[in-house]
Amino acid sequence: MGKKTAPSSSNGSNKEPSNNKSSSSSLISMIINLVTVVYTSGFVSFRIVEIASLTALFPMQVLTSFVACIFMMKVAKVPWSLLAILSMAALVWITDDYILEPIPSSQQHMVVVITGANSGVGFETAKALAQNENPVTVIMGCRSVTKCQAAAETIRATTTSSSRDTNVIPLQLDLSSFESVHRFVDSVKVATFGLPVDVLFNNAGYVPFEKVETPNEYGLDPSFTSMHLSHHLLAELLVKQNPRLRLVATSSGTHHTCAMNTLLPKQLHNVVGLTNAPGCIDRSYLATNIYSATNDDKYIVAKMANVLHVSEFPRRHPSSTSIAIDLGWVGTSIQPWMSGQITPTSLGWMRSARVGIYPMLQAILQPFPQENRNWSQQGGVTIDTLGNIREPFSYPWWRGDASPETMKVVSKELWTKSTEILQQQGGCTVCQ
Repeated sequence: MGKKTAPSSSNGSNKEPSNNKSSSSSLISMIINLVTVVYTSGFVSFRIVEIASLTALFPMQVLTSFVACIFMMKVAKVPWSLLAILSMAALVWITDDYILEPIPSSQQHMVVVITGANSGVGFETAKALAQNENPVTVIMGCRSVTKCQAAAETIRATTTSSSRDTNVIPLQLDLSSFESVHRFVDSVKVATFGLPVDVLFNNAGYVPFEKVETPNEYGLDPSFTSMHLSHHLLAELLVKQNPRLRLVATSSGTHHTCAMNTLLPKQLHNVVGLTNAPGCIDRSYLATNIYSATNDDKYIVAKMANVLHVSEFPRRHPSSTSIAIDLGWVGTSIQPWMSGQITPTSLGWMRSARVGIYPMLQAILQPFPQENRNWSQQGGVTIDTLGNIREPFSYPWWRGDASPETMKVVSKELWTKSTEILQQQGGCTVCQ
């Protein structure tokens, strides 16, 4: 019987290393799959705008790829998980390199004003314009004179143009002050020797971090003043000098959340934190909320106002054109967590500012022939993250109380209210 038990003992000792090896393999597989799920969640969250834009172009291909990625993660085997990550890397390459149009060159000398030009998207856009084949005169509007001058020097150091000192002009612009906007426009006239501005790039913006930012000296919401009203005033003062002004504005994919009310039952609005009206801006908001304190939600409302302003601008100024840029998530300094050693940009979750400016350069430099569009009737357009031109509020979720027709009415009401405020408190005699 001893002879019979010996093999059993031997088999047990042979299984032990095998079990340890299997456990180690399972642990490694579990870690890799966990990393894959976390990375995929972050990737989809930050790249949702690019994915939506790509889906509009290639719906079946994107859907097939999405289903394949889900399958690869569900199989829970290391090779399939790695293949899922490689698929996302390929998507980054497609959206950030392959599908983007080449940067156009300016066909003639242009004068471009950029607000918020000392950092992030504004800085990268100013640098690219200064380095353009046909150099553009860039007026950099910044709140801090010191930072603006330093940014201008950095750009000049990378520019080979013989006129680089006059091609990049830093000027102070504090968008929290209507008086500063007027002074800035006067300074632009002097700096350009009276040449009219061809393109105004309304880019400056910030995300309010404080729970309460009290109404400013005008009795208005500070974020609404800086990100919408002062930009509206600046556009009115410049279009008076050049009726063919092109207005370009940095929008945000967050403005689409203003349509989420139309997708969910009203009973769920408070549950998921949808406290704004459909479209975010309505008569009630214009009557009361623009005079209230700033909070975290006001950034979304300000970005919504930017799109509405762009939509209405050519209707009020028939010789002008206007474009709102939906950037998606771009790694800038607008929020503290976007800076550091390990950032969403370094992980491939976000576009870098260098890549994110491609739609801006397209909007600023690419010809948009007036005869191809009745701008005075149809209004302004938007450009998505891949450079595709779209009508504002044309995605399927803009419906019901936030339909394109409704938002056209809201854009007129916002214009009327903004004009009223700027006439009374902004010293704007040309606003109408």
